Amino acid sequence: MAKRGVFHAVMGSGSTFLAPVTAYPTTTLTMALYNPHESGRVYKLFGVGEFLASGTPGAGGVLLVCVTAVSQARPTLSTGSNSGYAGTKISSLKGAGAPGDTQAIFLSALTLTGEQPAWVAVASEPAAGTGLTIATHGLAADIRYLEIEVPQGGMTGIAYLSGAGTAPLYGFGVTWQEEDA
Repeated sequence: MAKRGVFHAVMGSGSTFLAPVTAYPTTTLTMALYNPHESGRVYKLFGVGEFLASGTPGAGGVLLVCVTAVSQARPTLSTGSNSGYAGTKISSLKGAGAPGDTQAIFLSALTLTGEQPAWVAVASEPAAGTGLTIATHGLAADIRYLEIEVPQGGMTGIAYLSGAGTAPLYGFGVTWQEEDA
């Protein structure tokens, strides 16, 4: 497989951070990385993460990831070709600028078609203390060992499962490498 580049997507706008899910997710993805290619390219995930943007986290939590079992319809975008969600940024990690040579889409609150995917816990944390701030809270998971591939027309979902806390809002990120299939 020929490697095509390494990319990172992050949601980074204070007005668009998201609350954690408080029940195990089913077919709704808090954040999703969509592979719009019709053939020839897969996305191999390197890492995912979340960070507390505001509020106080609840009783700990777990960062979850899934991959859709069937191809999904191309999502409707709110802005631009890669920005499916306000405040989302996608860029190359090889100095090619934003969004580089990727057609990936990073967006929020998608309801999947087809069967419910299996969600995998990739990082967890114990209950938080009071006064936790963005500077001291975040999870980053190196998930290369899982060998997660997002096929053409597929999506990977990211969610943070936790108690509600005091209005916690989170940002999410994902890093991947694109390869010819």
